This record gives sequence, structure tokens and C-alpha cells, in this order.
Amino acid sequence: MLTQFLKYLYYKDDPNWIDCRTSRAFKWAGGSARVTPGIQVWSEPIIVEVPDDSGNNKKVAIILLDCQGLFDPKTTMSQNTKLFAFSALLSSVFIFNDTTGLSDDILSFLHSYLEYAKFTGTSTSSSNK
Repeated sequence: MLTQFLKYLYYKDDPNWIDCRTSRAFKWAGGSARVTPGIQVWSEPIIVEVPDDSGNNKKVAIILLDCQGLFDPKTTMSQNTKLFAFSALLSSVFIFNDTTGLSDDILSFLHSYLEYAKFTGTSTSSSNK
């Protein structure tokens, strides 16, 4: 999915952007084997212009990042929680990719992870004042 985002951001002026090839992409593979250990951040911000509230265009930087899967057998629950919290704190848009469906267990994990991220973000911003 991130490779498609990259293609769109780099080739959005081309009406056939979806067919554009790029040698630069995020690595991925199907299955449960880990491909992205930790968090991978794209090497450069992508600057785009977007309309602001007054109708003028402003430049914003888009930074794409990929986080490893949450239930990797090589990663502890504590490490998963910290990775999820850190990536959620870094993100203004967060996409949670789950192929099994959102079961009660998954929702419980997400709730715990987000509570940890909120707590971490609150305690960090309070200590910096």
C-alpha cells in the first residue's frame, strides 16, 4: 500500500500514475514472516500543495513510515506496544492493516496500545512545559 502512495505522490500529475513503475519502494511480502523490523521511514519528505481554510494553497511535507506487524513471533508484547505507540504518536494518519478481521482480541490490543500512546504523549508533553 505504501508503494502505491509513493507512486501517487511522485506521479500524481500523470493520469496513468497507477501504471508507473518505480524502483524505489517499501519492501513487503505476504505471510506471517517479518519484513519490516521496527519502523522504516521513507528517506525524504514529499512536499505537496494543499488548500488551506482560506482557499489558498500551502505546502506540507508528507513523511511515510512503515511499522512491523504487531503479532510477530520474534517481538515481545512490550516491544509491540512501544512500536505501536511510537508510530501512532508520529502519525497524523494511521492505517491499521489486519487480514483476519477485527475480533474482540484485536480491538482489545488496539485499545491498550492507544491508551499507552495517549499516556506517553501526555506525560512527554507535560514534562516539556
